[in-house]
Amino acid sequence: MDGLLRLGCLAFFLLVLSLGMYFSYDIYHVYQRSNYESVKKYRPIAKQEESLKTLSEDCVAWITIDGTSIDDPIMQGEDNMEYLNKDPYGEYSLSGSIFLDARCSSDFSDAYSLVYGHHMEHGAMFGALDAYESPDYFLKHQTGTLILGDRRLAITFFAFLDTDVSDMLVFAPSENEGPLASIKEKGVVYFWPEEEPILCLSTCQDSASLKRTCLFAVIEGEND
Repeated sequence: MDGLLRLGCLAFFLLVLSLGMYFSYDIYHVYQRSNYESVKKYRPIAKQEESLKTLSEDCVAWITIDGTSIDDPIMQGEDNMEYLNKDPYGEYSLSGSIFLDARCSSDFSDAYSLVYGHHMEHGAMFGALDAYESPDYFLKHQTGTLILGDRRLAITFFAFLDTDVSDMLVFAPSENEGPLASIKEKGVVYFWPEEEPILCLSTCQDSASLKRTCLFAVIEGEND
């Protein structure tokens, strides 16, 4: 009986050890995917259209936020589930990709464009948006560039908002007058935009929450 008990304990220990190793590997794999350093070689370094489409026909833009870790391709699928768990190469990945809402124009010509990215720990992907809660950080990281083929558009961030998925002013592009009313009511606003198109970067606050963190920018003219 003692031998069976020891054997059972050993089996249980090995099972726990195996599960621990599996989950550690899985977490490591997720964060490796969220960085996907290999896609950086597709970042356009001159006014050229080929780089983005060489990565994927679904790559519609590249976003860089000055002084942050956000320097990534933006994908767009046929629906908003496609790139939720798929990397820019089209392979399965729990960290997914940064992607443009399927209802938005791929050339960012709409009055309002909505971009999503997973909230990853250690500032990976759109986990980097957490830092914008600090006014000091916000004011030091207000600028970036949106690259669309041979066009480089300057973006300037003007507001930070904590909201939830039921906020249709934010999460229903093309179906309402846009997010400004919600931003004015619930956001932290650093300046009020004029008539430029608006860009929203959105991420969940944690995996089990309906809360969303949103960062808003105006899309300005060509950035040479």
